[in-house]
Amino acid sequence: MRFHQYIPLFIVSLSTILLVSCGSGSSSETSPKNRYEVESGEVSYRLDGMQQGYETLYFDQWGAREARYTKAILRLGTGVEQEIDRLILTDKEWVYTIDFLEKTGTKTRNPAYDKKQADTNLDVRDLSRINGQKLYKLGGQKTGQDQVADLPCEVWEVKRLAAKFWIWKQLVLKREPKIKTERTIIREAVRVTTGKPIPSDKFALPKDIKIQDLNKEGLRN
Repeated sequence: MRFHQYIPLFIVSLSTILLVSCGSGSSSETSPKNRYEVESGEVSYRLDGMQQGYETLYFDQWGAREARYTKAILRLGTGVEQEIDRLILTDKEWVYTIDFLEKTGTKTRNPAYDKKQADTNLDVRDLSRINGQKLYKLGGQKTGQDQVADLPCEVWEVKRLAAKFWIWKQLVLKREPKIKTERTIIREAVRVTTGKPIPSDKFALPKDIKIQDLNKEGLRN
């Protein structure tokens, strides 16, 4: 097992926490049945700050199924870096995390399908799949309008997350912390494509990696 193996997973959960969504119109008025207001799409993000690299998001079924591929370098300290090559796949009630470098994978239940978590909407695991509706429920406030990747976004500020979000169609196209430091991560969409079918292989799990079911592991412990 490599040094600092779990540090990037925690950081990504915390930062992807603050990312997956962006929307026009009041978030409180959007139908809760769909995560996004777009049926399918592809979003390319640039990562800056503590993580340097790129991320590509593919989604269909109005966000019920999505795949987030990340290729980046994580800067852990002076002269200490770690490569990231990962897939986070959400397929309705299941969430898979694949580390292509370590050849490992995990599977866990999507908290959005857990009635108790759905009622509170505040579980930290669910934040990695945040959208405009949840920003509203987290006490977010609309502070203005701006453009990201040539698309009109609502700018939202969430004090409890200490971050600002640029939202289009319930998709977060940009996220940045209120206070930028060498330990923060900024994500910003550089290209957005919608309305085209997403190839099924983008949502396929690698056949050469064994998936550990964390739900079953938890029941044993």
